[in-house]
Amino acid sequence: MADGSLPDDPEWTSGFDLIDGATVLVHDSQYDDAEYRDRVGWGHSSSSHLASLAAMANVHTLVPFHHDPGHDDGVLDEMVAGLAAATTSVVVPGQEGAVIEV
Repeated sequence: MADGSLPDDPEWTSGFDLIDGATVLVHDSQYDDAEYRDRVGWGHSSSSHLASLAAMANVHTLVPFHHDPGHDDGVLDEMVAGLAAATTSVVVPGQEGAVIEV
């Protein structure tokens, strides 16, 4: 959808069947909502997209990754905090060398 929202019916959400009930979901979360509006169709997601998808699929742990290279650590910290506040999933920021036990 052009505004970044997800369909109400999971059947129409790309990848839903693959991640439904996932223990861990490692997923692109490159943009915040303002950035995403100017980049629809670029093949990347926003943090709010990821929060909506995780809620729809009852994902336990989210690992956002593929951060925009223009974002510094402060921006990434804000995005992760916003994602954590927007979801009931546990949020573990993706970072080089991270190990996630499943």
